Amino acid sequence: MKALIILCSFLITLSQYAFAQQDLVYGGDIQDIEVVGKQKYDRLTSRGARIPNAVVSFDDKSKLKYLGSLVECSTPFEISKFSMTVQESVAERAIFKLTLRKIEADGTHQELLEMPLLFSMSKSLEKQDYYVTPEKNITITPGTYYIGIALLDIVGEEAEVNFPLYIKKSYVIPAESAELQPVMYNIGLAVAGRKIK
Repeated sequence: MKALIILCSFLITLSQYAFAQQDLVYGGDIQDIEVVGKQKYDRLTSRGARIPNAVVSFDDKSKLKYLGSLVECSTPFEISKFSMTVQESVAERAIFKLTLRKIEADGTHQELLEMPLLFSMSKSLEKQDYYVTPEKNITITPGTYYIGIALLDIVGEEAEVNFPLYIKKSYVIPAESAELQPVMYNIGLAVAGRKIK
């Protein structure tokens, strides 16, 4: 009997791991993002300074509000993935949208992603590293860009997703607004790929 319980527990764990490893589907479809292993890429931006035991929470009150960083790109860059760490997700399911915007000289900004880049997270009480991979690599030219995420929907009795807090000048774009409002914290969203020479 004990052996049967151990076997069932192993099969459930294996099925949960396999589900988490699914590839992300684009064009508005949503699936869980993949847990990442360590790989070598050029980084377009730094995460900032990590503050131990501090978190940035996304919950029902922060829906549709982008949090992200300005990135200075000095040479053409091919983006392969966006990566982030989630401290814990106590929500049963949370759906996020990633934005990549070009900042013009007059401060206006325009979305560069032709198709919505949506991803979801299931409940996990352990810290996890994740990445979101575009269907094809995104090439950006020298200039200033805004890269951030917004919570679209969240489900669960405890509807909250917590990211590690990093000290770094960042910007919030509130719902139904185009104004970039400065804040002094970030979730450590990183952009990886390769420089094009």
